[in-house]
Amino acid sequence: MPRVWGCPPISQYSPRVEVKGVDKSQSVIYQLERRTMFCSRCGKEITGSPAFCPSCGTNLVENANISPKSRLVTTLLCILPAWLWVNGVHRFYLGKIGTGILMLLTLGGLGIWTIIDFVFAVSGNMKDKDGKLIRNW
Repeated sequence: MPRVWGCPPISQYSPRVEVKGVDKSQSVIYQLERRTMFCSRCGKEITGSPAFCPSCGTNLVENANISPKSRLVTTLLCILPAWLWVNGVHRFYLGKIGTGILMLLTLGGLGIWTIIDFVFAVSGNMKDKDGKLIRNW
């Protein structure tokens, strides 16, 4: 295995698993990804990618596609500045800078785009720049 100057071999960083029953000359070595995260309910450290916390049983997969951004803030930033014809502020909050600038320049698609975004924000179907749903009020 090639080494980078000053760095230990990769085998010291990640575990390796060899596939059994395969000829050694054709063996495949898989690098396992090790993730460390913490339970949002009990705070215990969790390694790997389990579906439930081993300590308290909290579902960890359910919240994987939920954004930490606030749905109330998104809704208010969508509709309140629109009364002053300043549309698109909520897009900047969600990290969507390009569409925020477009909304500012087009006055929110003459208000139609703003109304559509308002409906998406209230219903919880709006997404942030990472594609995560804005669900938490």
